[in-house]
Amino acid sequence: MRKSKTDPNYTDGCGRAAAILGVSRQLLLAAKKHGAPGFAGTRVFPEIVRDWLATEAGLAFVADLDDDIDRLKAERLREIVDGLRTKNRRDRGELISRASVFAGFVALAGRWTSIRQRFEAEAPARLAGKEADECRVVCRLLTEEIGAAMHDAGAVFAPLDQPES
Repeated sequence: MRKSKTDPNYTDGCGRAAAILGVSRQLLLAAKKHGAPGFAGTRVFPEIVRDWLATEAGLAFVADLDDDIDRLKAERLREIVDGLRTKNRRDRGELISRASVFAGFVALAGRWTSIRQRFEAEAPARLAGKEADECRVVCRLLTEEIGAAMHDAGAVFAPLDQPES
């Protein structure tokens, strides 16, 4: 065979072969990857590929490829619909940003840290020389203060219920 672009026995590349065969370049690339005959490096032998596409194996390959394309289109459509649903929920104020939630937790942690630091500073003096029962009372007061701070968490997160602008 001659190495000529006008030689009808082969073409250089799938684009020209696709034009000759009247099929898409993607179909030829997939057929080549599948192991169809008629491909040698970048050369494509359109007659061999045409004959293979006409066989049962070739027809089954094209049908499977069509099924894959339909499946991929359906997946992409689902992704688009999911994205639109998320956007609509965000627009209606039904979703809150991660940054807002994180900021709420940071504020809450700051409150709890200040309570712990205050307790660590006051505890030695408040507990010095006390009996076990008296220490329990002091610890219960601390626990109640932490519980009140947790109850106040609603105030930290309440602004998150407001739609973002």
